[in-house]
Amino acid sequence: MQQVLLLVTLFLISSSVHVDGQELFKREKRDNTWVLGYGDPQFIQHGRTIVDFNSSPPNVFREAPGLEMDITAAAMSNIHGSLLFYTNGLQIAARSHEIIEQGDSIMNGQFAEDAWENGLGYLLKQGVLILPYPGNDTSYLILHERMVWGGFTNGLYFTEAVSSGTGLRVTENKLIPIIEDSLAWGGLISVRHANGRDWWVLVPKEETNKYYRLLVSPQGIEILGFQEIGRAIDSGLCQNVYSPDGTKFVRYNGISLQDGSHIDLFDFDRCEGLLYNPKHISFNDSSWSGGAAISQ
Repeated sequence: MQQVLLLVTLFLISSSVHVDGQELFKREKRDNTWVLGYGDPQFIQHGRTIVDFNSSPPNVFREAPGLEMDITAAAMSNIHGSLLFYTNGLQIAARSHEIIEQGDSIMNGQFAEDAWENGLGYLLKQGVLILPYPGNDTSYLILHERMVWGGFTNGLYFTEAVSSGTGLRVTENKLIPIIEDSLAWGGLISVRHANGRDWWVLVPKEETNKYYRLLVSPQGIEILGFQEIGRAIDSGLCQNVYSPDGTKFVRYNGISLQDGSHIDLFDFDRCEGLLYNPKHISFNDSSWSGGAAISQ
């Protein structure tokens, strides 16, 4: 079957007030090292592939042993771009690929049990998000969703990891509920607040036009209600992305070959954490997967 690639490129211009926080994250190099995997047991040897963006072109290599990976993957680097720790949605491992203290079993439920039995990681695309805790140089927040049957998640949780002279460990804040509701399947991403310190996280409710608005600040994780905007969006194979300057938010959902794929675009206010000016693009494709990317 012929594969069709849809490339949507957005050329964006914005004021400097929206750039400072994003540029700070870029300078910090927190996402300079990725740890990837592969969900098919036939290709399990591809697990723990490292992509190091500290060089140009990026250095790609594999290391073993370590966490087995599947769809869910997130990693955190220090401000110099060196890997600190990563997760497959079930466990958290340090740069040495050893499980950190209390970093085992950070997810529960049927899908977690199935993943354990298969010897791989979790199955949720963009299902985990790691953020440096604002105002705390040694603490990190891991936001993660729990899958349920039907292609949805039934809650958003957080786990806290800290670094000290003795290494990394998970605190007593492990699998703590943030939102207990039916949510869209994955798509966890964040963007800097315009103040350059805090974080915004929008969490869509499943098959609606509602978005939970989360603010992550030195005071913790705060839910600022939810916003209703645009159309009700079916959950499918998703990818969410912000523009490099944080002023655009894009949701991609591939539903099926029959029901097509959908792109929803919004303007985003990094001061208030609100979406504006919704636009929608639908298209049919012969591809079984897809995603979204934005060019500056």
